[in-house]
Amino acid sequence: VEEIKSGTTVWTMDGAGKRVEAPVTRTSATAVPTGFQVVKITLSDGRSVTASPGHPTADLKALSSYQAGDSLDRAKVVSVDSLSYDGGYTYDILPEGETGLYWANEILLLSTLK
Repeated sequence: VEEIKSGTTVWTMDGAGKRVEAPVTRTSATAVPTGFQVVKITLSDGRSVTASPGHPTADLKALSSYQAGDSLDRAKVVSVDSLSYDGGYTYDILPEGETGLYWANEILLLSTLK
């Protein structure tokens, strides 16, 4: 996500629940303190996503609220790990459209941008 710029085309979900391409209309970079930790969620089908603990999924749940055995994006959560992050910033994008949803590493997330 940190390499995506406004105008880049990404996969989003339209209001009818269909996967469609759309340009990114907004991006953000938020400074994080030294010692910041991110959450890595690994799913039973091999997909994983690493993001801020409070980043929402399509189910409106924060990533940090998931536990092994929970369902996420049609798969079971295998592990939830906190990892040290020294990137200085976390990033988010907002795709064009009414939902604010986008796929990050094939896992459907909700943008924090409005």
